[in-house]
Amino acid sequence: MSKKQLAASLIAASLIGATAAFAYVPDNAVIEGIIQSVDLARQTVTLTDGTTLTASPRLSIEPLQRGEFVRLMYRQGADGHPVLTAFWIDAGVGGEN
Repeated sequence: MSKKQLAASLIAASLIGATAAFAYVPDNAVIEGIIQSVDLARQTVTLTDGTTLTASPRLSIEPLQRGEFVRLMYRQGADGHPVLTAFWIDAGVGGEN
């Protein structure tokens, strides 16, 4: 490999590393709880502990129902409020169902 090719490779690698740093998205967090309410008009889900999350525009929350035990994955939005990115509905809290 010539010195020019080596220099070009090093520059490309450093640019990729810099781009990756700017593209970093914080990890999602997971919260569990029982749904208190689902507001389809506002695209929000509120748990019985008072936590309210706004659904990502790409996520449909229509399957969620009051009283269901759920695991919700979220990230912090630009405004600091949690944005719901995924959810799992538990078949039964404490093995009830």
